[in-house]
Amino acid sequence: MDHCTAIKILNDKIVYLSIISKIKEKQKLGVYINDIKIYSDSWSDWISRKWYRQTKEDTIMFLKELYNTISQSVHLIISDINEKDMSNETKISLINILINLVDTLRLSITGLENLSKTYAESLKTVANIENLVRETVMPLYKKIIKAIPDEYHKDDMLNNIIFMDKVIYYGTRNAENHQIGNPYVNTINNKNYSLPLNIQQPSKLYQNPFLNNTPPNLYSSPQNLYSSPQNLYSSSPITSSSVSSSPLPYSVLNNQTPPVNNQTSSVNNQTSPINTEYEISLINDLVDP
Repeated sequence: MDHCTAIKILNDKIVYLSIISKIKEKQKLGVYINDIKIYSDSWSDWISRKWYRQTKEDTIMFLKELYNTISQSVHLIISDINEKDMSNETKISLINILINLVDTLRLSITGLENLSKTYAESLKTVANIENLVRETVMPLYKKIIKAIPDEYHKDDMLNNIIFMDKVIYYGTRNAENHQIGNPYVNTINNKNYSLPLNIQQPSKLYQNPFLNNTPPNLYSSPQNLYSSPQNLYSSSPITSSSVSSSPLPYSVLNNQTPPVNNQTSSVNNQTSPINTEYEISLINDLVDP
């Protein structure tokens, strides 16, 4: 089979894929010798299916043959595209056929999903459709996407494909979030599921400035806390002329112990001396030097 025959086959099969993509939930597919038809959920269509002996087994058999035939033709066309002796004009023509095919192939997955919902009571039929999508349709889709050069990729090719509420194909639009080792990727049954793109990934964690340092003891003796005021606030020693503009208490600058207030307070039936004014002044000095 040459590529001309493959092109003719694909053009015929694309029409079938287009019909399959239009299947809605509760609708069924009727298979004839050279045609297919969508049956609605009505008494007249039910009688017609019985009259022509249309069964779900015939539908599954037709679908398998359809996608396998398309896969064989695609394999031949891709081989021709990779031929070095093939002219650029012919290659572009074949690439356009693949682009048209991959669009219709993606839309047909929606029709297969609706058909699976129609036969929800038949577990065997549902399993056959799901197996067809995963084992035949998706490998074929990935193969075509890989064969199409990046400069010919359309926006729809960058999106994910969802079948029965599960992501079965990750488009290149989510490639950055779908990398091995990415901590922002959920792993379910050994498969990676990317987070939605609107979720912002956190930047570097906030570094606590006291992580490796011990904060000063606010209630230590003033001589120890302010033993070297020139190192804390300026590079030159503090003199008495600068006391008025200095944020430190005069008593602290002169190494004098402030007077202790002999007041007492009762907390939980215990008495302890407090230096309320001095403590507040000292804390304010630390907060706003």
